[in-house]
Amino acid sequence: MIERLYIKEVTKYLEYEDYRSVYRWCKNNGVGILSDAGSKKKYVLTSEFEVAINSEPIKYIKEKYGESKLSEILDFTMNFFSQNRNNKTEKNKEYKPVGEYEKDFLNRLQNI
Repeated sequence: MIERLYIKEVTKYLEYEDYRSVYRWCKNNGVGILSDAGSKKKYVLTSEFEVAINSEPIKYIKEKYGESKLSEILDFTMNFFSQNRNNKTEKNKEYKPVGEYEKDFLNRLQNI
């Protein structure tokens, strides 16, 4: 299924403050901005946006290190990011109350 990414979400992802900057970025990177008939909400296709986001670093790596090192660098970065995501999810699951009020509140909840 074709997934949509609305301009508001793209603005947050690119860390821009204004929609005009997003429109300019999309135009420069070949990402089409679409909207439904009778609607003012604008969106881009997620797959097209991801390709545009990831194409610049790959071009840079190819120019700097060559084709032979490309697979090694991408494998390293993919492993690094997947390890960071796993660590973050594990940290979020472990909650330890720190203050007296938190401990008291947690005890009261558990005793109900």
